[in-house]
Amino acid sequence: MSLGALDSVAQAAESGKVIGSPKLAVLVDARKVKFEGGDPFLEDNRVQVPLRGIGEALGAKIGFSGKTVTYEKNGKSIKLTLGSKAATVDGKSVTMDTVAKAIKGRTYVPLRFVSENLGEKVEWDKVGQWVWVGSKDVPTLEEAGN
Repeated sequence: MSLGALDSVAQAAESGKVIGSPKLAVLVDARKVKFEGGDPFLEDNRVQVPLRGIGEALGAKIGFSGKTVTYEKNGKSIKLTLGSKAATVDGKSVTMDTVAKAIKGRTYVPLRFVSENLGEKVEWDKVGQWVWVGSKDVPTLEEAGN
């Protein structure tokens, strides 16, 4: 990467704009999630991910109608509206610090908000550009084969 490109990335980071990173990875229970049709990205220090990919990786039931996204898992429920910071978690109104959004026909949701409200722990590895969701225990070969 050239110095000019590095300067552009640094300026984007400082301004809080979208930062695409080919090495940004999401791991759920220590397994890398492969998102189809769109990659996770960092925007305003928040990781955004395709709605279906993260829902499936977390084992949640996913609903999408108009501008509303819903997730259900183990009695927990989340309802998000595209472009709005207002959300509903387990029937209670809450305010997110970012919004779900549509980009090039793909719907992206805030990873931490969705994961934590479905009962998962979330950790950011700044050096590796990884987001750990759930367990960080690496599966054995037998477990990985299942």
